[in-house]
Amino acid sequence: KQSPDSVRFKQFQGLMRYYSPQISQRDVVLIFRQLNASNTGLLTQDEFLNIYDAITLKWRIKDPPDPWFTAAWPPLRMFCRAARTTVTWKYFEHIVYVLIIANGLAMLIRVMEPA
Repeated sequence: KQSPDSVRFKQFQGLMRYYSPQISQRDVVLIFRQLNASNTGLLTQDEFLNIYDAITLKWRIKDPPDPWFTAAWPPLRMFCRAARTTVTWKYFEHIVYVLIIANGLAMLIRVMEPA
């Protein structure tokens, strides 16, 4: 069962966990499939030599999945689409932080007011 001239996926997965701990499982699978040109499920030494090229690849989903609300009632769908656009806006998080700080200051001012 041991083959010293090839690397199984489980061994490759352990190597990737050691080499790059922050890499996702999806990326490990995709890198292994990219390297395994022979489609045997085992990486030969020649295939494994391309690991540094394969690690530099960036993977992304070709077609992002549709949001869950695409099949909803049309008025609800419009509301959900607007809410999603607002929440994914790049300044939304900053606005939330400003509101939290302003609320904290307002509470502090109320506490400091004379009774």
